[in-house]
Amino acid sequence: MTDIFTNHNLYPDEGKFKEHFKDHYDSVFVAFPPFIKAKPEKNETDGKEEYSFNHYYYPTDQEIIENDTAVTWETVVKGAGLKDYGELNQALQTSIGALRAAFRKVGLSEKLEEFSKSYGIWQPDIDVFNTLSKIAIYKAFKLLGKNSVIVFNRDEGPDETLQLDELTEAAFINKIGHADWYIYSSDKGILFSITWDTFYFLIATDSASMKKILAANLFEGFLCDDETEIGWEYEKGEKAECL
Repeated sequence: MTDIFTNHNLYPDEGKFKEHFKDHYDSVFVAFPPFIKAKPEKNETDGKEEYSFNHYYYPTDQEIIENDTAVTWETVVKGAGLKDYGELNQALQTSIGALRAAFRKVGLSEKLEEFSKSYGIWQPDIDVFNTLSKIAIYKAFKLLGKNSVIVFNRDEGPDETLQLDELTEAAFINKIGHADWYIYSSDKGILFSITWDTFYFLIATDSASMKKILAANLFEGFLCDDETEIGWEYEKGEKAECL
């Protein structure tokens, strides 16, 4: 049995997701952090609603909670004229230069950019749990009765233990920083994990707990099967064709 917690090997570098977690969890979910839509404001001249949107300014946690609206990946896929979640993920990664030239999908990225600007939508932060995801994570822990939570910071460490019965939702959001990659219950019953240059994160737990989380509709995404792996956004053989 491999203890992935010993060396914080909590996100696979390659290969199949369920295989990586098999000694601890039997259910893995790819979770999509919501996009964020700015609150429309009325133009003083003609009274028409416009989006107070600056593509280069990302709202604070408080602004997101108070003024902004979550936008699902499904909505963005349809609005931008993309085929599926895979194309959206490719568009996102292309937009930040995370892909080698052979794998970049400039056309998809341009569709996403046009849609985002037209409707005042910010894409999720890269390789971090964004504000709305942190809210959902907090709710998931509470749903499962997991009040003792461990957070690992990739830059500073060591692990920090949080007692959720002592933290409000807002306090939890503030506690989780941009360098915190792994968040899991102290009993290791459920893990939330993210890594470099990714716009999605993984949820790993047992099947019964996963059913409760999915029933609560806290996260958008999909359950992994035995073959789901890094690079899931490409169809079979597509990477080879790109090369």
